[in-house]
Amino acid sequence: METLNRSAHIAYRNLGFATQLLLEGIRRMKSFGIERSFMNSTVEFYRKFGFKDTSRYSSPWVKYFVTQSN
Repeated sequence: METLNRSAHIAYRNLGFATQLLLEGIRRMKSFGIERSFMNSTVEFYRKFGFKDTSRYSSPWVKYFVTQSN
């Protein structure tokens, strides 16, 4: 699933909309059995939701929904 690069109008920022949207997206991805999500963004916002900063991929943030075995 890919979303477009969008941000909230300044009047609607800091009201929790992005947080709720992201949490619902994560919930839906898990329900479909998706094991990980990549976020192409330089915003630190995603770290508090469990996304890890990585330079191994073209997208700088990754979140695994299942335990990864090495």
